[in-house]
Amino acid sequence: MSLSQKHTGLLLVPWFNSEEWRYAFRLIYSNYREKQLEALDLLKMWKLRTPILCTGVEGTLIVLDALLIAPESMPIENLSNIYAIALMRFLNLSAANADKQGLFTKTSVKNDLPKWLVNLRHDVAHGHRLPSFCSLKMGLDFGLAWLKEKYWEPQSKLIKDYFVEDTPELDDQLSSSLSAYFAFNLALCDKDDLDAEYIESIAAMIYKKFKKRPNEPQEIANYLLEMVKERLNKGLKIPDWCLDELITSRVLLRPHFESTENGQAIAEEFRDSWAKLLSAFHQRGALFNIIEKLHAIVANISISDTTKMMAALWINEIMVSLKHLNENKNMDGLLNLEPSRYTYIVEFFNFKLQALVHLNQFTKYFMDSILDYVSDADLNDSMRSLTSAKTNTEGLHSIKANVWMPRDLDMEIGCSEDEHLAESSRPEKIVASSKWTKIENTSMFQNCPLGVLPHQIAQKHPFLIV
Repeated sequence: MSLSQKHTGLLLVPWFNSEEWRYAFRLIYSNYREKQLEALDLLKMWKLRTPILCTGVEGTLIVLDALLIAPESMPIENLSNIYAIALMRFLNLSAANADKQGLFTKTSVKNDLPKWLVNLRHDVAHGHRLPSFCSLKMGLDFGLAWLKEKYWEPQSKLIKDYFVEDTPELDDQLSSSLSAYFAFNLALCDKDDLDAEYIESIAAMIYKKFKKRPNEPQEIANYLLEMVKERLNKGLKIPDWCLDELITSRVLLRPHFESTENGQAIAEEFRDSWAKLLSAFHQRGALFNIIEKLHAIVANISISDTTKMMAALWINEIMVSLKHLNENKNMDGLLNLEPSRYTYIVEFFNFKLQALVHLNQFTKYFMDSILDYVSDADLNDSMRSLTSAKTNTEGLHSIKANVWMPRDLDMEIGCSEDEHLAESSRPEKIVASSKWTKIENTSMFQNCPLGVLPHQIAQKHPFLIV
């Protein structure tokens, strides 16, 4: 069954993707014979893949095939015949295709084809002599320009790639393989035992596929991973539910912490156990989608702090590994991802701006690694300052122990019982001279309001400036 029959509204096309179509467009109208010959080969390959091409591509193939014949390769009379047939076929496709007989002139006017070209076709079809070689070539040149205006340029603004979702059968196979891999991988990490009957059923599934019956849990997990990778490679796009199943508190975000000299981190054994699966997603260009989903966990106020911490640490692990991978650095002690053609530079440049919108106390665990991955010194310094200010758990307003408040002033008035009561709440070892010192240079208070305290100078508190 063809793709268009299985997926309503979609049409199977001969080009690999929209970029290949645009590449052909650029070659056709490059005005260089060598590039146009390359375009002709590409159009002929499309014709082999799909014999019935869309009218715009078919018309371009007809016209270009005729125009690229070297004039010195044959007598001018033979070349004129080829031009005449090409012109007739092009006009029939462009103005007479599926129309009733006798409506060609009306259709040609509707499609902005000039009258002289219609007359040229009439002379080819009904005249006793062919029009001149120059007239025929001028007609084909006009046709190529007309195709650019009517087909290639409008389509270049509309054409896009559609990724067909996997069939339900393939989804079921992927789901069962993925769930089994999760179970075995987690059991190996947590040193848990799986049900013997469940192990036997998975081993039977592996035997059916590979004609081998593994016994050890690690060996079973390896076979399951191969099945998952095979299923992923069969689809045009990794299903979104795949990533949702992975990024949960019972799988990738299950709490596995260890203390390091730099603070908390994901337990090394747990981190390394997921490296091969994450590499498989990286091979398919899905690692940025995983980062986005992890960040959504970090930004979700309804999710527990433990899960948010795991998500933030995973973002950092992936980002640091990607940077080392792209720079061909040693991966020892890091999440050991396998190389891929995907770098996600543009995606992460936009993502770091998005991350600023949802700053919280967990952002600091991965923001530096994102900023290091996408180099922009000026912007990165500003973002680091904002992140530090926003994620400071002590708050922006903290009072140091050596800062004296007005109630601590030793008023030079007569002592009273109230004063003695106030003294009992003062800190010990008060040195009167340390409270206030006469300021000779008042430039530090320039443009500041009256009544500021000694520690509130403009350099430390620019928001005081008026």
